[in-house]
Amino acid sequence: MEGLRLLNTEKAKWSVWDFSGVYENLSYPPRSGPAVHLDMSGMTGTNCYCDDEAAAQIRERMTSSPECPIHFIDSGNYHYMTNLFLRGMTRRYILVVFDNHTDMQPPAFGGLLSCGGWLADAVMRFENLREVWLIGPEEEAFSAVPEELKEKVRFFSREELAAYRAERSFDAEVLNRLSEREIPTGDEAPECVYVSIDKDVLSEEYISTTWSMGDMSPDELIRVLDLCLSKARENGLQIAGIDICGEAEPHDAEGCTKSSTVNRALLEYLTNCWPAADSEADCR
Repeated sequence: MEGLRLLNTEKAKWSVWDFSGVYENLSYPPRSGPAVHLDMSGMTGTNCYCDDEAAAQIRERMTSSPECPIHFIDSGNYHYMTNLFLRGMTRRYILVVFDNHTDMQPPAFGGLLSCGGWLADAVMRFENLREVWLIGPEEEAFSAVPEELKEKVRFFSREELAAYRAERSFDAEVLNRLSEREIPTGDEAPECVYVSIDKDVLSEEYISTTWSMGDMSPDELIRVLDLCLSKARENGLQIAGIDICGEAEPHDAEGCTKSSTVNRALLEYLTNCWPAADSEADCR
């Protein structure tokens, strides 16, 4: 975490968006302290797909809730929440996504926002999105993404990361990949970075999710995230926000224990690398 300043505890709060009730069974994120807990269980039109009425209600909750830079957004069924958070971004940004899936499927069901297509929608529609760093899906899945969507994507495949692990050269290879293409400068330069983590990028040894899982460890995820944030900071970018999904089924006791352990590791990392308030710009 070299070069990343310690948090200001008044700023580094987290929000918990509880659609399924899973957070009742998790010890992390803790519900005490600087947390905002939002009970979303009574809202319809939200599971996997988000209809227009639900999206409007969620955006209203976002604007009326206290400002929190870290968001826990339930299982991967609700990963489209990232898209809704990004709709409030007014500055140019890089989006860093950890996921075992591309989430770039063509829209279905009348173009409804979905957990499987929210990223494609963001790439197509959000003018301030300058680049995506997509980390974790298989090569085959990425090859199925339309070419016009790939233009903004810097892709780190599951296979590449496995090779780096086997060669014991994780840091060097990830940094090489991050340096292959220069971050845009001038009038097109991004001003901040937003991070979205789906814990299904981890192996089943560490997590149980509602979707198929990858093969990373929590330590590897945090290390790659740290390298990405360090690269962003080298270019003068600040952290605009972070969200985390990939929780277990609410009644999966072992899965909830695993989720809590990973959430704790992520939260400890994030709350120790958040920029201090006196140096933090409003990146939204």
